Amino acid sequence: SKTEDGNDLPMAGVPFRSINEYLFQLVEQGFRVAICDQLEDPATAVGIVKRGITQIVTPGTLCDDRPGFDKNARFLTAIVWNANTGHAKKRDSASPICAIASIDLSTGYCTMTELSSLSALQSELMRMNVREIISHHHALEADSDKVLCSIPISYRSRDAFSQEALIQHWMNEDEDSSILIMSRERFLTFVEDIDRAEFDATALVRDAFCGLLMYLRDLH
Repeated sequence: SKTEDGNDLPMAGVPFRSINEYLFQLVEQGFRVAICDQLEDPATAVGIVKRGITQIVTPGTLCDDRPGFDKNARFLTAIVWNANTGHAKKRDSASPICAIASIDLSTGYCTMTELSSLSALQSELMRMNVREIISHHHALEADSDKVLCSIPISYRSRDAFSQEALIQHWMNEDEDSSILIMSRERFLTFVEDIDRAEFDATALVRDAFCGLLMYLRDLH
């Protein structure tokens, strides 16, 4: 295949009936896989049938009920670091180094917590068998492989981990978009629920949760 400017673009096709096997192998190696589907009915399309990316599958979002898929929990985890992490003189020893929010998409199970040390973070990542991490740039980034147990990680802007960014991202969505799966009214109600007192979480934990939702939104 070729890019718009005519340069070659490496591409490989697999039989549709075998996609599960190849998809699993790719994501297990840490790759992100873009799935393209036909966007028009071939019977009514004029010229080449329009195709486009309809889903991006990552190590932390792979889930399917069809045979051939790993049925073990595959947690996707968002990490938001304390601004003073990596600066021992600035951080209060009683304050957490980070907050994490994790979800297993195959079951919908979601958990959130704050952690007070790197050893506690590493233990939690290994205990939950986390397959993919999303985070923002931070003071310990140079040692990410060691700190984060060599789990595949994607970096995003710190601003993407906030309730304000989540609201703005959703409200700017095209109303006619085929991927708009929840009405704006329902979404705002959901955000208000997060804001209520009974959602007992610190700002750091809320940011991790919102960053997780933003990432999932961007993939679909």
